[in-house]
Amino acid sequence: MPYIQVDSNSIVFAISDSKTIPDSQNIFEVDSFDTSLFGKRRLADGTFEEVPRPEPPQETATE
Repeated sequence: MPYIQVDSNSIVFAISDSKTIPDSQNIFEVDSFDTSLFGKRRLADGTFEEVPRPEPPQETATE
């Protein structure tokens, strides 16, 4: 079965395929090995939402 692992903000950062059921508060079973879930937030109802990516810091010119 495929599983996702989420960070403390419920953002998916890992997907794995395991025959044993992982025992962890931040690992959840999913229907398929879907890499499009990376970076999405897992909601309490098991659905996923896009998360805006932060803008990289702008470099400032120094004289």
